[in-house]
Amino acid sequence: MTVYTNEHHTEVKRADCQSAINLSSECANGLCTNCTGANCNNPSQSLKPISCGVCNSQNNKKCSTEPATIESVECSNITMATNKCYMQIINGSTSRGCAANLNDPNSCLSQDGLCTMCDEPNCNKVVFPANRLRCHICDSLSDPNCGSLQSSKIPEICPNYYDDELCYTFATSIYFLI
Repeated sequence: MTVYTNEHHTEVKRADCQSAINLSSECANGLCTNCTGANCNNPSQSLKPISCGVCNSQNNKKCSTEPATIESVECSNITMATNKCYMQIINGSTSRGCAANLNDPNSCLSQDGLCTMCDEPNCNKVVFPANRLRCHICDSLSDPNCGSLQSSKIPEICPNYYDDELCYTFATSIYFLI
């Protein structure tokens, strides 16, 4: 069950189950938020800030390749609609953080799977998208065992994300892989 809350600034106008409301008319103003779990949209409960992983892969490669290791922060300036974490891909780079820090949190919902929000603590510290390509990565100019390590080495997550990304192997001769 998904529960929706329509909030007008800090005043809750309606809390209900998704099947009981008309999303296109009641949530057209973009002030609706949803959540999962029993009692998650109870407006009388105090709003506890969620903790989220915060990073950008342009500054920190681990943001895309090792998201479980990134720093977490407690979100601030939250509302019921923005007390969430997000994961987003822009021009191949991954960013993660608190939805309250997005210029327009609702824009995340319309990005064809390249942005998503979640409402559990640190829920954005996972590989995104889940089907992100993994390739063997080495260079025989700096690692003479590059060609022989491929069968024993675990493929690495590609640091940049593109829908049409491919793994490649480049051989300068039968002895050198780059």
